[in-house]
Amino acid sequence: MFAKTLISRAVLVVFVCVFALGLVERTLAHPSLSTNSKILIAGRAVATWPMDVPAGENRPVLVFLPGWGGVGNVNAAVSAQNMNLVNQGYVTLAIGFDDLGGWTNNIDAQTTSGLDALCADVTIPANCNAIVLEGESYGGAQNYWVMEYIRSHGYAGKALGFLSEDAGYAAPGNITDWNTGAFTRTGLADTAVYSVAMIENLGDTTFPVDACAWGNCGARTLADAHQARGDANVLSICPPGGNHGTRGYADWNAWVVSAIKTMIHVMHGIPTFTGYTSPTLSVGNACVSAMLLPGLSVSGINIVANGQPVRLRGVSMGDPFLARNPAWYPQYSTADYADLAQNWHANVVRISIFPTQWKNTDGNTDHAALLAGLAREVNAALDNGLYVIISYHVIGWPDGWYQAAYPGNPADTYDSSLNVAISFWTQMAQTYGADTRIIFDLWNEPVHDAADWSEANYWADLKPSYETLIQTVRNNDAQNIVLATGTGWASWLGGIKDNPLADANVVYAYHQYSNNGFNTAAQWDHDTGGLIGVKPLIVSEWGYEDADVTNPFFPGTQASYGDPFTQWMDSYQLSNLAWVYHHDWTPALLKADGSLTLYGTFVKGYLSSLASAHFAVIGDYGSAGQAESDVANQIKSWNPDFIVTVGDNNYGTGAAGTIDANIGQYYHDYIYPYSGAYGAGAAYNRFFPILGNHDWYTTNAQPYLDYFSLPGNERYYDFVRGPVHFFMLDSDPSEPDGISSLSVQAQWLQNALAVSTSPWNLVFVHHAPFSSGQHGSNPTLQWPYQAWGADAVLSGHDHTYERIVKNNLPYFVNGLGGSSLYNFGTPIADSQFRYNANYGAMLVDATDTAIHFQLINRAGIVMDSFSLGALPADSIFLPLILR
Repeated sequence: MFAKTLISRAVLVVFVCVFALGLVERTLAHPSLSTNSKILIAGRAVATWPMDVPAGENRPVLVFLPGWGGVGNVNAAVSAQNMNLVNQGYVTLAIGFDDLGGWTNNIDAQTTSGLDALCADVTIPANCNAIVLEGESYGGAQNYWVMEYIRSHGYAGKALGFLSEDAGYAAPGNITDWNTGAFTRTGLADTAVYSVAMIENLGDTTFPVDACAWGNCGARTLADAHQARGDANVLSICPPGGNHGTRGYADWNAWVVSAIKTMIHVMHGIPTFTGYTSPTLSVGNACVSAMLLPGLSVSGINIVANGQPVRLRGVSMGDPFLARNPAWYPQYSTADYADLAQNWHANVVRISIFPTQWKNTDGNTDHAALLAGLAREVNAALDNGLYVIISYHVIGWPDGWYQAAYPGNPADTYDSSLNVAISFWTQMAQTYGADTRIIFDLWNEPVHDAADWSEANYWADLKPSYETLIQTVRNNDAQNIVLATGTGWASWLGGIKDNPLADANVVYAYHQYSNNGFNTAAQWDHDTGGLIGVKPLIVSEWGYEDADVTNPFFPGTQASYGDPFTQWMDSYQLSNLAWVYHHDWTPALLKADGSLTLYGTFVKGYLSSLASAHFAVIGDYGSAGQAESDVANQIKSWNPDFIVTVGDNNYGTGAAGTIDANIGQYYHDYIYPYSGAYGAGAAYNRFFPILGNHDWYTTNAQPYLDYFSLPGNERYYDFVRGPVHFFMLDSDPSEPDGISSLSVQAQWLQNALAVSTSPWNLVFVHHAPFSSGQHGSNPTLQWPYQAWGADAVLSGHDHTYERIVKNNLPYFVNGLGGSSLYNFGTPIADSQFRYNANYGAMLVDATDTAIHFQLINRAGIVMDSFSLGALPADSIFLPLILR
């Protein structure tokens, strides 16, 4: 097996300079580990790295800056952290540890000189495009301006990360600011001001990071200061459980090492080098991962963050305050929100607040206490990387919650409910109006007083209520997205399309449950009133109760409702939230003991699937023989979510008489719609082919176009699954829209890649742009894929497997699906792996942060393995926060 990892999107130009001194080899206490070490600048910069780094494999660089005098326990801690990271395979650079008193003089220049020498020395396996600075105890502003200095002295564009232990704590000594020469004593407020100023000076490519050991002393203030500016590139680290004095240095050092490795994940991608191990930060060791989220707004039909579309996925929470009964509605804990973010892969929660809490019906008018309680919930969600929807949770029209007929309608004489809502949203706008990470759900489930909910005039009756509440929010200078539901418990959106609200930041909300009429895609299309693709839409509640529920009110199963409804939502890429993360309301995701219902298990798996993709890729396969059967059986044993092909689906001439035997015989259970002779088809389409030259041998490739139902014009198209955007091309010369880089098809691809917001963009094309096989490379298909935004190109045509990497862009040739095997010619430049000894297929696994390609032959042996690590989805806007 041959394995290699590329870091995509964060690889920048390497800065090279000259300076190097002698080599000193040492053996450390770590079992069987030998290290190399170089003194680079008169003992003030020491580079250390493992001796057994494979040739050509460069490692990220961790620069350790001294803090409080660089002596005593701090020096020991640095040494332990330093060697821990070396032991794990990183290159480290320790600065200034021969200064045994006071603050290290000229640390900014020393750090720059040390990096210059390190990066110029070709004997050190350093990746100088992946640098993290680690400032030790009480570094404060000193460490910020060190980073500022080196970025302005040759290291801009190196995607530098920065972690400073105790950075928010008041430094015990004077620090010289290199910009002004002035002496400063940094403190919590000063550090926050300086951090914000540095972002303003250096722009959004800067990644300052704070790790606070002493309580919550800097992390929150720094994060809040940057959030107030709209900066979303500050990684703030503050582990609970005490500082390094109370935790013990061994535990503290291990935590800092994991924090540093997590930073590298966020900034540079997962560096899966030989011997690499993942960070250990988790809820289990009292550290929670979260995103410092950018604000949300509406653009066209999309919810966007910093201009990039965001698909929200999550769950609704029960009202944490209803009836003030802790036994029934306890407040949710931080662990609940962490569970949803980390284990369910949610990115939004909807917090339901009943109007009774804001009226005098329960004798409780303490809005200050309610606001404080809500703030606890909101902050716990945001701190765990979850957007928040605050829902004013009216249900239908029982007296005391919601009057019959709509408040605000001129014919309605019962406006008390509207007045309560105005009061509520006034307080919400004043409290959260500056934080557009929070969405306002204005009415939950309006119901007209008539039996028929389908008439458009009912929306006309309801619309004035929304206009009043939206105006209330906007009058308080709040630009948060607002949700507006339709009628009939939000299950009917008729009338909105032709009479929409005028506000530019409105998203329309749809609720769908298993007992709401006919559970078919056609019915759901109808109930959404023609808004799909026309107005921004979110499914803010959906659900069913499975066989584990006695006397269900929302009867259903995964097969009858869960799968088809989620597939319908996915087909339109709709944001959605399942109801409800509680055990007493229905349909419940949880049981009373905290375990999951069958429905909860399904939802957890579904939300997780939106953050990943597990699929097979086959090529040159459609020949109806033992080899194709073996490969198909191998693929099915992987249980892929779906299958993608790279062409030549129907040998020998693409005829109608052979297509079902060549394709449906082996893959009918992935195809929808399927009307062939080999059994039932799939419930939804999980088979995505592209045309090959053999498919075109019958006029206009008509049997292929008749057999499959595909997006777009069906010859070339795109679709999204999980974190991957698939671009399916037609490379045959018969393609009406051309195959050159200037063709109509190429322009479509360039435009589609330009607007893609997925972490991974994969291009599929039958004829190989590059190949060492007997067909060879095809210059016509050598489009500027990388410049347009592609992360990998997958092809077939040659009945071989080959991996070629051109300028860090991988090209795969994958033609071992079942037709005859080809020989290789002379290997072309940049060919890294070739295989033609047996049939096989590719298995690909993708998450927001990594994508892993494998070639597995029909004997089940992994022949090639290749990974790309990248920034998480939207990570230029959403870096990780650890608290």
